[in-house]
Amino acid sequence: MDDWKDTDDILHIIAQAEWHGDAHILGTNEGLTRLRNAIDAALKAPNETQKAEEMANDGEGFYVFVQCVSAGRINELPLGYTEDYAKDNRKWPEWIA
Repeated sequence: MDDWKDTDDILHIIAQAEWHGDAHILGTNEGLTRLRNAIDAALKAPNETQKAEEMANDGEGFYVFVQCVSAGRINELPLGYTEDYAKDNRKWPEWIA
């Protein structure tokens, strides 16, 4: 689709490929606003999962899940690097929605 508007909820989250690599969050005004709203809600309700309904620019919809995690649980999270040599193969903790 080539006629997207700023009011469309387009969001791209591009993970780090490896250690020290950059991550990118790119989107339309509406896409970023929905993400911000989920982040704001997560900050107000730690350990509760919030979600934002988004769409990639190929028209495929998805949810972004946001959770404010206590520092004591951070090391339970697997890293999200995408290159095979950097992947963290640990399972996600059960407390993640």
